Amino acid sequence: MEIVHENFEWVRQFKEFEFIPYGEPVFRDDVRGLTCCTVEGGAYLVMPNKLPVLGEEALFWGVPADTQ
Repeated sequence: MEIVHENFEWVRQFKEFEFIPYGEPVFRDDVRGLTCCTVEGGAYLVMPNKLPVLGEEALFWGVPADTQ
């Protein structure tokens, strides 16, 4: 899961369960800067929050079963 920090913003609009390749930029904030998908092999965005609230979850990473 990824937590919302100050000045959180998505790099673009994402869809529920969209596959994000490893290294693709996803969001930025004041704490982590530009954040990319860190899951080797890529992951699915689960519940990307369109209106994220400071301190709450912005998204969950869903890992394909065949890569666990």
